[in-house]
Amino acid sequence: MKRTPLLLYAALLLPLWAQQPLLQIRLLDPVSSTGLSGASIRAVVLEAEGTGVPQGSIVHGHTDGGKPQRDRLKLLFDRITIGSRRDYPVQARILAVDNAREAIDKDGTILALDPLHKRPGKIELLLLAAAHAHPMTLAFLEGTKFTLRELEKPSVHYAAGTDMTLRFETTPPTPTAAPGTVVPAVLVPALAQVLAALPLRTETYATRTPSDWTNLAFIGTREAVQQAFEAAGWSTAAALSLRADFKVFAAVAEHHAYTHAPVSRLAINGHLPDMVYQKQTNTFAKRHHIRIWKTEQNWQGKPVWIAAATHDIGIDFSPATKTFTHRIDGNVDRERHKVALDLQYAQPKVKLYAQDRPLVPKESANATGDSTHTDGRLYALLFE
Repeated sequence: MKRTPLLLYAALLLPLWAQQPLLQIRLLDPVSSTGLSGASIRAVVLEAEGTGVPQGSIVHGHTDGGKPQRDRLKLLFDRITIGSRRDYPVQARILAVDNAREAIDKDGTILALDPLHKRPGKIELLLLAAAHAHPMTLAFLEGTKFTLRELEKPSVHYAAGTDMTLRFETTPPTPTAAPGTVVPAVLVPALAQVLAALPLRTETYATRTPSDWTNLAFIGTREAVQQAFEAAGWSTAAALSLRADFKVFAAVAEHHAYTHAPVSRLAINGHLPDMVYQKQTNTFAKRHHIRIWKTEQNWQGKPVWIAAATHDIGIDFSPATKTFTHRIDGNVDRERHKVALDLQYAQPKVKLYAQDRPLVPKESANATGDSTHTDGRLYALLFE
């Protein structure tokens, strides 16, 4: 069975690094380039592809003990605790920070962004509001440049809960414990029939244009699904509105996240999603997000939900729709893996199944023209 590890985007661009074992971690402590030099940090292992490090192990490290520099941050990890007491020495450095805007150099140093711009003022926000009602105003916006004052270069800050990829620089430990990972169980025929009846694709709400393929299903109560996403660090998305657009505009201008940013209106059989979740780090331009619909199907007395998950990796302004539009990672199976991994970590008793769907094409495009490719399978998570 082919599985794509989480957060390999940087490794795909750097083949030499991709040959070395990688560790997917989640920070337990906040880190900052303005904090104390040599400060201790901890992170929990989400996945360790190709190693014997179990999910839930703790990685220990510290910030670089050299002279502190506001515009860069270096994290050094030198120990893994597996189980209650067993420690293993390692050397590992940062390869990628999930959904962060900052660049990382070859030594694993995180480099701060370019200077920020000031928050858009009342005039800019009024123009944005007018663009919704008067398309000619949008043309004026596109033909002018807002005068934005540059501020000092920002520092680097990541909150606890930020996901990262580490690159081992030494041979990883080989404990006897089996590592936790995303491995689907064998489907029973009756459940396979239920999953086979679920919708294959979403559509835009306004024009019914085919869009994202569904790639996840959840079997459990609404409360169970909500609790799992919240425990995994996902947040709800706000409804689309002019006020939400203002916040998006400010988030883009200021290079920061909008945690409850809205998502575009996609539907299944004319119905908008019942739940929408997303996960960001420090930018609206990059985020994990998932739309979830309640179906008419049930399994063992529990409702069945169908979902479409994609990873936003960039943002553009669309003259046609007069709004911001995200570009997505074309390998949508990576996002399916991300969601399954997060929920399995948050709810260890959840069971994972995989359903083959030969009618889903391997190559296609969504409603905004982004190319996508997938193996077509549906991951189903059963909540006890």
